[in-house]
Amino acid sequence: MDHLVAQGRAGEVASAVALIRSLGMKAGIAGHVPAVFEWAEKHLDVDYYMCCYYNPTPRTNDPEHVHGAVEEYREEDRRAMTDLIQALSRPVIHYKILAAGRNDPEEAFATCAARMRPQDLACIGIFSGDDPRMLETDVRLFETHTRARTEELAGATSVAPAVAR
Repeated sequence: MDHLVAQGRAGEVASAVALIRSLGMKAGIAGHVPAVFEWAEKHLDVDYYMCCYYNPTPRTNDPEHVHGAVEEYREEDRRAMTDLIQALSRPVIHYKILAAGRNDPEEAFATCAARMRPQDLACIGIFSGDDPRMLETDVRLFETHTRARTEELAGATSVAPAVAR
């Protein structure tokens, strides 16, 4: 989507969305830049968005991730995406919240929980070669921070984000 929006070709996605829906499935789009979702809000009817917190390798001129390319995980990218998520009309799957292992997990999960809306989910990647208990730790951190966020919002009519196991 990053590439298609940058190239003015995002309209090509509507037929794929129609095909997915004709097969009885939910259809969504993913992207690394807010412009993708700003465009979708105006031009595309989907069921959900997958919003990456970072734009590690720009895809303006090439839609593919180039193996070995230098990746950048900038705080301003995360802030721009999480700010935009608050205004989106569809549920969001937050992803790459850990910046490919570059972010402190405690801080990353706290930020994610603070920026999730009741209808949102998170997709968390792990590499257990670094820590065989990483999945357990990540679930604990996610639950701790979403529980704290739910308690903070107590009294609101919303429901806490759920963790799937």
